[in-house]
Amino acid sequence: MGRDPSSNVPNRNGVDLLWHQNECGETHRLKEDTVQYFVQFDIHQPVDMSREELFTIWLEEARAAQGAVDAGVVTNLWKVVGQRSVFAVLDLPDHTSLDRALESLPIIQKLGSSVDTRAYAIRPYSEFAEEVRVTVEGE
Repeated sequence: MGRDPSSNVPNRNGVDLLWHQNECGETHRLKEDTVQYFVQFDIHQPVDMSREELFTIWLEEARAAQGAVDAGVVTNLWKVVGQRSVFAVLDLPDHTSLDRALESLPIIQKLGSSVDTRAYAIRPYSEFAEEVRVTVEGE
């Protein structure tokens, strides 16, 4: 089983985890051998769809999203105030898994081209900063 480095106790998924502290000082666990993605979803209401129909689909999506959070695939999830936009950070094994995950979402399946997505592979800024330090100052 994987070990939680802070307590030397196997974690519940049996996956080795890395620790990352973000710029706000919050500590998050990252699974080894995963790629983090920042994904933006912009949802557009089709002209022939009522608000009630849209929100019924969005409720189904919200339940699926909570399941992904509970499973540890989605590590951060935000709804943009005043817009029909959602930001998510996902931990997935590879790029193909991101494609599959997005295509499996209820909101994508039911609204199709009425949902614009933008996905970016990301990494902790602290890793980049350390690379810059080594480049400038050496080991």
